[in-house]
Amino acid sequence: MPLRILAPLGPLALFALAPVLAAQQEEHRGLRVRPEDGDAQDFWSEEDIFEGDLVGLYAKLGEQGLSPSLYLITDSSRPFGGGVRHRRTERVLFGAALEVDLEEAAGLPDTILFAEFYSHAGRDGSADVGDIQAFSNIDEEHVAQLAELWLERSFADGDLRVKVGKLDANSEFAYVEAGFDFLHSSAGYSPTVFALPTYPDPAVSLNVFTRPAEGWMVGLGLYNAQDGGAVSGRRGMTAEFDETFLIGQVDRTWGNGEGRFALGLWHHTGDFARFDGGTDSGAEGVYALVEQRLTRERPGDPEDEQGLRVFLQWGSANGALNPFERHLGAGLLYTGLVPHRDSWRTGLYLSHADLTNEPAALLGGSELAIELFQEVKLMPSLTLKPDVQFIVDPSGSDAIDDAWVATLRVELSL
Repeated sequence: MPLRILAPLGPLALFALAPVLAAQQEEHRGLRVRPEDGDAQDFWSEEDIFEGDLVGLYAKLGEQGLSPSLYLITDSSRPFGGGVRHRRTERVLFGAALEVDLEEAAGLPDTILFAEFYSHAGRDGSADVGDIQAFSNIDEEHVAQLAELWLERSFADGDLRVKVGKLDANSEFAYVEAGFDFLHSSAGYSPTVFALPTYPDPAVSLNVFTRPAEGWMVGLGLYNAQDGGAVSGRRGMTAEFDETFLIGQVDRTWGNGEGRFALGLWHHTGDFARFDGGTDSGAEGVYALVEQRLTRERPGDPEDEQGLRVFLQWGSANGALNPFERHLGAGLLYTGLVPHRDSWRTGLYLSHADLTNEPAALLGGSELAIELFQEVKLMPSLTLKPDVQFIVDPSGSDAIDDAWVATLRVELSL
């Protein structure tokens, strides 16, 4: 095992230093669909697909408190070594969102209304790779739904925040901010939180967040988990809390956001089939994460985003119910590694999942995923991200050869 793990690191290191094309991920969790004000304008072309009247339209809508957005994400991937079979797989995720500042639009202070629709089509690429962690975070069965519709109100200068409606829980819980740029699903949240109401199954919920002291945040979420949470999010605004998913998280940040630690607990009240044939009432788990900026290219400039960030993840759950007993993830994210492209990101991620040893699960052992990506921004609304991953022991199986898989992600946003 150690030799097989070290074998890909030589080519990966060379790839990391090469000025290859790539792009910023507009991830479905914490989605940022247009460049924010102040983003470095280091595109291949300053000309854009969408210009002129559209920019003016957005400006006029913004004056009314309306912030619309559209995005299209495509993944084209192909295993080129090991895995189950070698064929190309195409997937498409389309989304449309609208954020309304109700203070501007209706005179309601500190209140936001948000709605998002998305649709996914395409074959699951993991069927060809054989991995269990999912190397692409948009892979899923076909789905088209109103994914989110929520209202948020802040009180006491932001020290108290209440969010109610249909919500993707990963936008508030278990997320790793520095992990949003990676394609691998486990970089977004630990797979041990297997019941999390997230893409593609957000759920109706009530969330409360409080800031008891500077640098501290405590969040609690109560989510509808009908039918084990498997499909409840696709049934619209269902709020039959016969089964619930409860999650709590404590965050500690320091250094003006340079570092962050989070510890979370979750519990699902439903009945779960055990791998040994029995049934358990309820499932629970724990997770923790830490992320820290290590370097800044211009230390005296707090606005400079160039430099290296690191993050660690850990999670644990009951292997009698959950395919994932424990998870450990680690990532490096460098902004500005490519010369003269100060906002392009380069990332390296390792995710190790200990799988359940229950015989009926047909898993056992562990799976290790190693990912490397390099982004390029072609123009303000178009980015690319070539990505390569090496999967050691896919699904913990000795019957599946260690897999190499290459993916090109293309993102169009306006």
